[in-house]
Amino acid sequence: MGESVCPFFWGQVRSRRRGGALILALLVTALLLVLGVAFLSFLERDYRLAGCQERSEQAWFLARAGVEYALATGQAPGESVWREVPEGSSTHAFEVQVQLDGTLVSRGVVRQTLSWSERPPVFERTVVVPSGLLEEAHEPFF
Repeated sequence: MGESVCPFFWGQVRSRRRGGALILALLVTALLLVLGVAFLSFLERDYRLAGCQERSEQAWFLARAGVEYALATGQAPGESVWREVPEGSSTHAFEVQVQLDGTLVSRGVVRQTLSWSERPPVFERTVVVPSGLLEEAHEPFF
């Protein structure tokens, strides 16, 4: 008689342990899922910020290219030139203008084409070279 009670009792204890292990496994899985989603969110934000910084630097180099273009072509005061780089590009361009006092103003523009918003972001950087420093404009701005 003692033999029939004991296996029944041990069977209930064993099934409770299996249920506890299942709950523990589900909790660990949920914790890993939450950590994974948080890590992916962090990576996506970092990726977007790096992309914004890259386009801002591209706009700066386009503005710098405008300075070089104006100096190489001997642009006349009061004249404004808009150039797409490369020719026909709808995303990268510079606008350069030599003002009447001889100050050179160059603006680099980078448009982001792939965007979910109605108005895609535009990145602009401007380089201003005062009239007395035009000869030194070939020096790096770094």
